[in-house]
Amino acid sequence: RVLFRSKVLLLSGFIASFPMILFEMWRFITPALSAGIRRWGSVILISSVSLFWCGVLFARLVTWKTVADFLVFQWLPPALVISATETIRPEINLTVGDYLSFFTGFHIAFGLSFQLPIVSVILGSMGIISSGLFFRFWRHAIVVLCLFSIVVMPPDVFAMLSLMVPMLGLYFLSALLVRMIERRSAG
Repeated sequence: RVLFRSKVLLLSGFIASFPMILFEMWRFITPALSAGIRRWGSVILISSVSLFWCGVLFARLVTWKTVADFLVFQWLPPALVISATETIRPEINLTVGDYLSFFTGFHIAFGLSFQLPIVSVILGSMGIISSGLFFRFWRHAIVVLCLFSIVVMPPDVFAMLSLMVPMLGLYFLSALLVRMIERRSAG
């Protein structure tokens, strides 16, 4: 009971403090960036928080029902028939703490994975990555995103595609944003 309350409080604290955590990270990164990019700091912070919440909402509204159904109903082994009158049915031993841990980790993973465009814009503005890198290795990205969604999601095609498709869209959005930064810097 105490562990459950602690988990709920930690989750609530993380959610409430997420904008401030991003602000402090921005203050840490800012000295390495050019003056032009520093001006975009508030836009990046607002975009980052918005993308995080879009990822959390996407996970909750689109994929969570499928994942929860899989966790509760499809991991169960079939009933064992001993005789015509006797069967053994498996029990669900999912505690509230286990459910909350998975629920929290799942939603935070989606929120953090939706930060790809923000990370790409920052790295692109620093000259660490280029749009050519995105477009040259797009096939590799599809494989990596497919493997990532297989590892993170339960073995259900809909659940895996529900993570892979938005991440692929965010990948190409990141490529276009980095290209825009490169053109702006060159022009």
